[in-house]
Amino acid sequence: MSEPLNDQAMKDKKREQQFTQTAYDLLDGRHHGAIHVPIYQNSLFAFNSYEQFEEAGKELLSHHVYSRGNNPTVQHLERKLADLEQAESAKCFASGMAAITSAILSVVEEGDHIVCVRQAYGPTREFLGSYLARFNVETTFIDGSTIDHWREAVRPNTKLLYLESPTSMLFQLQDLRQCAAFARSIGAISIIDNTWATPCFQNPLALGIDLVVHSLTKYIG
Repeated sequence: MSEPLNDQAMKDKKREQQFTQTAYDLLDGRHHGAIHVPIYQNSLFAFNSYEQFEEAGKELLSHHVYSRGNNPTVQHLERKLADLEQAESAKCFASGMAAITSAILSVVEEGDHIVCVRQAYGPTREFLGSYLARFNVETTFIDGSTIDHWREAVRPNTKLLYLESPTSMLFQLQDLRQCAAFARSIGAISIIDNTWATPCFQNPLALGIDLVVHSLTKYIG
């Protein structure tokens, strides 16, 4: 005889279903009941009229017009990632670095300053320290394991705190809640690379972080 689940067990069960169950896969008639969403390999999509095509062109992110911008398979992945990260929405890119650089460039401009953990992913450090320096965006790399490291590194023009917790290779941690609150207090944005923890073990948005990025070929894959 089974006993009723307590509140925590119910939460765990609901969380488990987020990872294993997707009603969209089963109920969307376009997929003929397929358990997994098929891989749509086409580049173009057809419309019943030219007027429909024109309307779709006005809101490309909510219509399937060309797979480079929106594709049913990718769109489903984005919905799933947003659900797992407890986010409003998600956007997939061709590579982890494309996601990382796009997130960073959406926040900073010429003359801004960034604070980043010293043990972040190597190509990320290269992008911040070398590439952005060419456009007069400076980056200070810090240990980041205590909030004092972040406080000591910021400047009046600091616009971004870039975290990675745990960090690549050495798995050093940052206090996400403290860092997020500190970023808000100085008018900066916080971004974290959540590749190592994945949404299975960490939901940075729930702790106040503004943006989360992943390399999907790692643990999520």
